[in-house]
Amino acid sequence: MTTTRKAILCIMTATALTACGVKPGNVKPPSGSEDLYPATYPHPGASQNAYDLEMARIQGKRAEAERAAKAAEEADRNKPDWSVR
Repeated sequence: MTTTRKAILCIMTATALTACGVKPGNVKPPSGSEDLYPATYPHPGASQNAYDLEMARIQGKRAEAERAAKAAEEADRNKPDWSVR
């Protein structure tokens, strides 16, 4: 590959990657939803208590899924390799 082709390929790649981050200025939220942009993180209206409750709910669901996976694995492990019919 010649140097000119490499340079053109490099410029085209850089241009494509630069264009990835460009957002239009007239974006509007879907109908029926609030316009929260731009927003700070964490949301200033959210209380720590609400965050803690949500995290506890998520962790509870994760623990429940892990227990179900372990029970299924244990049931599979205890299943006989053959069966009599």
